[in-house]
Amino acid sequence: MDKNFPPCETFATLSLSFVVIGGITMAAYSPDTAPFTLSGTLLGIALLVFVINAFLIAKVFHEIKSVFIKVAKWMILVEVIVSGLLFYVFYLDGTRSTSLVILTAFLALFALNIPIIVGYTVAKSQLDNNFARVPTKAE
Repeated sequence: MDKNFPPCETFATLSLSFVVIGGITMAAYSPDTAPFTLSGTLLGIALLVFVINAFLIAKVFHEIKSVFIKVAKWMILVEVIVSGLLFYVFYLDGTRSTSLVILTAFLALFALNIPIIVGYTVAKSQLDNNFARVPTKAE
């Protein structure tokens, strides 16, 4: 097995950091309209890093598929609930129009990056020959 996995968890964390910075910037102005230059730039950078990461994951997906899906599907469920609750809070707070659209995009990237970080890390560790495992009774 190829042990040279791309640093997908690093790219997902980088994308997530741009999402968090952008989300905090947008939330600081809520419910008023935030300046879109900074938040739009941060969203664009986060989306670009996310797309690059998707291509990197696609290269090794056949090797990590089973473990990645087992872990990531539950994390996606959790993050969709969290992002939905955050969206509801912003909506109730009176955030509308372009601000709500940008915040929704930030929340979507947030909900996708965390499962990638956790799922990829677990899958990569499981496939590593040096992974610490619990001995069975036969050993």
